[in-house]
Amino acid sequence: GLKFEFEQAPVGGAGYEAFGDPLPAQTLALAKRADAILFGAVAFAEAQRMVGDDFGLILLTPHSENEVRSGLRSAGFVGDRVFVKYAEHHEVPAYLSASDIAFAPYRGTFSSACISPMKIGEYWANGLPVLLTRGVGDDSSIIEHDPYAGAVFDPEGNDLPQAMQTVLRVIAQKEQRARTSNLATKYRSMDRTREAYRTILGNAWGGELTQQSG
Repeated sequence: GLKFEFEQAPVGGAGYEAFGDPLPAQTLALAKRADAILFGAVAFAEAQRMVGDDFGLILLTPHSENEVRSGLRSAGFVGDRVFVKYAEHHEVPAYLSASDIAFAPYRGTFSSACISPMKIGEYWANGLPVLLTRGVGDDSSIIEHDPYAGAVFDPEGNDLPQAMQTVLRVIAQKEQRARTSNLATKYRSMDRTREAYRTILGNAWGGELTQQSG
């Protein structure tokens, strides 16, 4: 039978912390030698195992379909219910609206607590609870305290089955989509963004900024 060999390399925040570069040369070289690159594939395979034959996956990515499917197979994902496409930004909401849940797996790093992925707000705006790696910005804390926001799991995926069960219970509830969508207004509105910038910049300059007119 087939044998798989796995090698890990830092990328993104982990790459920057280790080498001062989000895509270190050695990581890029390893990726070019590899037959498949796994990020969220293991999480997708676990979700498929729990949901069963009804599970379908939409992957919006610039990577080729053959590359994506190879990675999924290596992680244990079976079947053909996978839609792979590079989508323009204006097309994304239509695909999100056709989905029930969203995945946002990140490798845990020291910088993870300082990021705020824009896509989390986009998922919420489309009514999708998010399966998110624990420790990612304030989104992780929001999700832990609001069941309609989704569920968190550790970076190694050890408690992913429990997180998946939580999200499956949430999407079965009446009015779930509307309640999840409201989270985008509550936590990711432009008013909230302006308020945050005024506070941050005001503190940096020794006082609150006032909004300028005109």
